[in-house]
Amino acid sequence: GADDFGIYNVVGGVVVLFSFLTNAMTSSTQRFLNYNLGLKDVGKVSHIFNISVLTHFTIFLLVLFLSETIGLWFVKTQLNIPVDRENAAMWVYQMSVITTLINIMLIPYRASIIATEKMSILEVVLRLGAVLILPYLTQDSLVLYSILLMLVTLLTFFIYHIECRMKLSFTKFHFVWDKKQYKEMMSFSVWYLFGGMAMVGVNQGTNILINIFFNVVVNAAVGVA
Repeated sequence: GADDFGIYNVVGGVVVLFSFLTNAMTSSTQRFLNYNLGLKDVGKVSHIFNISVLTHFTIFLLVLFLSETIGLWFVKTQLNIPVDRENAAMWVYQMSVITTLINIMLIPYRASIIATEKMSILEVVLRLGAVLILPYLTQDSLVLYSILLMLVTLLTFFIYHIECRMKLSFTKFHFVWDKKQYKEMMSFSVWYLFGGMAMVGVNQGTNILINIFFNVVVNAAVGVA
């Protein structure tokens, strides 16, 4: 339906737009991994991977805090959502937050797979499957869609995690602390993050402004366009 499609675009669209951030952060982590893989220093590669998990956990906590404070307030009080779909919109928002958080912690594993050229189209196939089975389910399609995408992301995380542990020895996480390396990776990541946030701001900001001044049907039209 037009209303539900519009609601997903303005509320759940944050997941799609956060892909700009995850792609940027993946490139940042991949840069450090590639450099040390080129040196054939497995110990250093493992060290970089473990530090990258810590840096992304820092970002995980920051996104969680902002999502459940400012973000939640904004969705509840500022967006123009039909009254009878407010509960569904909240489900979409929370599922979108969980999906984004899983994606953040998936970045070190995804970057490792890309760095070693062991790419997969698994996630895209699973997302397509989620869309194809949607017409055969009788519950609220909007809520179900957001839950299915969250489950796809969660399944992808576990599959990537297992694949990395089986095929890439340097991805076995153990806590290490290297303040200098942590600061270097965070500093490098922030520039990628800055560009990604600008892209999110342009796209999702436009969507939010359209929603405030018009309604979710116009969001649906923009989503299709």
